Amino acid sequence: MIMSKYLNFFLKHLTVVGLIVTWIGILGVFLNLLGYLRYPERVEFSRLVDEEGGIPLYLPAAQTFMRTFPAPVTDKQDKPTYIVKNIMKFEGGGQPVLGTLRYMYPDGTRSSTVATFDDIRRWASESRYPWLAWWIAVFGVSITTVRVFDEYRILRQSRN
Repeated sequence: MIMSKYLNFFLKHLTVVGLIVTWIGILGVFLNLLGYLRYPERVEFSRLVDEEGGIPLYLPAAQTFMRTFPAPVTDKQDKPTYIVKNIMKFEGGGQPVLGTLRYMYPDGTRSSTVATFDDIRRWASESRYPWLAWWIAVFGVSITTVRVFDEYRILRQSRN
């Protein structure tokens, strides 16, 4: 008896629960589009790439970059010390046309290209939870749809 009382209460409010879950999912999608769910270390590294000069590897953002874009395998036993940029611009300055990142070793030599500026921008714009908000919204819509069809079925039965 008590169980059916709680079940009836839950079923009566299932539409509201479904709508709330849907709006939470939509809010999550919106926050994702605004960039609030991005990896902060990646965004920081992307900002460092746009600044002048090399990027020291002791920074947490650089460590994150090294895990994703490791140094090429070479005969060198030394570990890289900096990330350096090769930037191509139009004559007279302006925005970079193309930029690449390489590792620099203690002896001053540089590795081959490990990433382009476009690679970094794509990598930095990735979300931690790319599909979670969408699945929450779909779940909320599904709950609401089931409840609406259930109400329609009950209404048809009551008319007969």
